[in-house]
Amino acid sequence: MVSTYYLRRSNSNQGESILVLLSWLTCGGSCSSEGMAQVFTLSDGHLRMVQEMSWDTDLDAGLPKESFDTLTDSLLVRTAHYIPGDAHCCVSAMDVVRLKWDGTRFVQAGFRTELSAYGRKQGKQLPR
Repeated sequence: MVSTYYLRRSNSNQGESILVLLSWLTCGGSCSSEGMAQVFTLSDGHLRMVQEMSWDTDLDAGLPKESFDTLTDSLLVRTAHYIPGDAHCCVSAMDVVRLKWDGTRFVQAGFRTELSAYGRKQGKQLPR
């Protein structure tokens, strides 16, 4: 799956910027899934990637694993957070990361860890 979004310019960034969100699934002995965000700029006829981030989406989040708010230029990512006793197939928690576009790159604007849908169903608790 691929999604693209145009990003707002800053005074210091005179080129066009675009966010590309990618996700994929690979399977062998077991399956893994991953999400990735890439930011490209086009300035004076030159395209270049200026930022790349990836995260582990191999979890039952119960919610979208990534979303982009075009009104605030904010990217929300849910990534697997294994807690003691978790098997590869059964991730009990997730990190929820909010990233904000500052006109030239995404910067972290929020972070929290919470139980995944699987963790809630199993009655798990986050380590202290």
